[in-house]
Amino acid sequence: MSDTDVTTPQTDENAPVSDSGPEVGNESTEESEAAQEHTEPESDQSGTESGKAQAKLRKRAQAAEQERDQLASRVEALQRQIVDDAVERTGVPSKAFWAANELGSLLDDGGNVNTAAVTEAAEQVRREFSIARLPQPNRAQGSSASGPPEESAQDAWKNAFKRR
Repeated sequence: MSDTDVTTPQTDENAPVSDSGPEVGNESTEESEAAQEHTEPESDQSGTESGKAQAKLRKRAQAAEQERDQLASRVEALQRQIVDDAVERTGVPSKAFWAANELGSLLDDGGNVNTAAVTEAAEQVRREFSIARLPQPNRAQGSSASGPPEESAQDAWKNAFKRR
């Protein structure tokens, strides 16, 4: 035998079990069976206690897994909502955006929404699907090119009926 081989001595506890009954010439088999019958109720009691403890731990683990899954789905929903808000500001329809993008590609390494990636992806969807931009208001419309009027409309009415 080599130095790494480990041998265990043959005892009644780890002796091979035979279904054919007790072996001939082995008188200790009956004594060991009697001893096992005597000790089985104790092992059943400790087994049921450990079984109850294991069942309790399994229930706790299952509850923790359910809570983790619920929180993960809630985080994903919030991330999608943030992306949808950013996409809405670009004027790209949400369905078209989600048809071309996945949430994972829009998150940074920490799991936060990368708004620059969202804006870039929205512009790519706009070009890919030929989506027109929303009309932007002309801020100069309604004002005169020379600046504000000298007198307001209300002042003009007052001056019209004023005695001279």
